[in-house]
This record gives sequence, structure tokens and C-alpha cells, in this order.
Amino acid sequence: MCFSAGASFGASALLLGAGVATFSQARKPSEWALAGIPLFFSVQQFSEGLLWLALTKPQYAGWEGVSTYVFFFFAQIFWPVWIPLAVWLLEKKALREKVLRIFLAAGVLLAIYMIISTAQFGVEAVVERNHIRYGPKYPFGILRTVLYVVIVCGPFFISSYKKMSVFGACAIAALLVTILFYMGFMASVWCFFAALLSLLIWWILRQNHKPV
Repeated sequence: MCFSAGASFGASALLLGAGVATFSQARKPSEWALAGIPLFFSVQQFSEGLLWLALTKPQYAGWEGVSTYVFFFFAQIFWPVWIPLAVWLLEKKALREKVLRIFLAAGVLLAIYMIISTAQFGVEAVVERNHIRYGPKYPFGILRTVLYVVIVCGPFFISSYKKMSVFGACAIAALLVTILFYMGFMASVWCFFAALLSLLIWWILRQNHKPV
């Protein structure tokens, strides 16, 4: 698979249209955070499209810094907070709601760690073998990655909201594909797969609005 500015911009456009349709499926405020996920992924993919241009075409080099940090913000800081929050807001069962609160707290702590690390070490992006590699490697890399995966995938398996586990299972499958075939480019490639998987949220909302 060859990733490129076109792939990122194409995904962004698809997610923008689908995101509007998904948000229209939200019938109550507690569903807004979940329904907004495709729209946020649209912004994230657009920023990586700009980054592709900045890294490969000299006339767009001025966009490198802002596009790198916008993408990295979503990938490493925003999602560990937003996903547990979105799932927690939907939860009606007391025990699961308490567990999801723990995930949300862990996500906030991870986001704070990433903000501090980003301020200290910065972020760099380079094109290698048709993919974007982000660096430098921050301390506790393996532990941080494992914690990140647990925080962003775990809530989908805990939620009592119908069909959420389907999204979680697809996200794990996409992660395994990324590890097997795109190791070293996880931030870029897994986010691309997750962005496309966010189209499932429209279906999840529809399933939950069906008459019992």
C-alpha cells in the first residue's frame, strides 16, 4: 500500500461527508462526542495530507511545522482523552461507567505526559518508503504504546452501547496489520486505518436507534 498526500486528502474528504451524516444520527447530547469522531479524523487526515506536501514539495515546506504538530496532537494527545470520554458519556450501567472513568483519567494523564514530552523533545516527520515516520522516540516508548492501545481500544469492549465491540475488534485487527507490515510507521498508518474505521460509527448509532 502506498500512502500519499492524495490518500490523506481523499480520506479527509470522505470522512468529512460521512462525518456530517454520522453527526446527524446523534439524537441526544451524550452521543455528540462519539458522532464527532469521523469529523475529527477528517481534520487529522487533512493535516497529514498537508504534511505530505510539505515533505515532498519545496513550495509547501512552510506548512511542515504546523501540519506535523496538528497531526501529532490528534494522534498522541487528543484521542487518548476523547475516545474514553465519548464512550463514558454513553454509559448507563454504573459499574462500567466507573471503569470507563478510570480509562478517561488514564487518558488525561497520558495526554499530559505527551504534552510535556512534546514541549521538551519536539516532533519531527520524515518520509521513508512511502510512509511518514514521526520522531524522536520519547522515553518509556514501549510502555507508553501499550498504555495508549489499552486506553483507546479498551473502552469499546467495556461499553454496553450496542455494537461498540465491533469497532474495538476492527481497531485491534488494524493494529495487528500495522505491526506486521508497517512497523515503525504506527502513528501514521494505524491512524489512517482508524480514520477509515470511524465510518462504522454511523452504523453503530443506527443500530442503537433501532426499535427494541
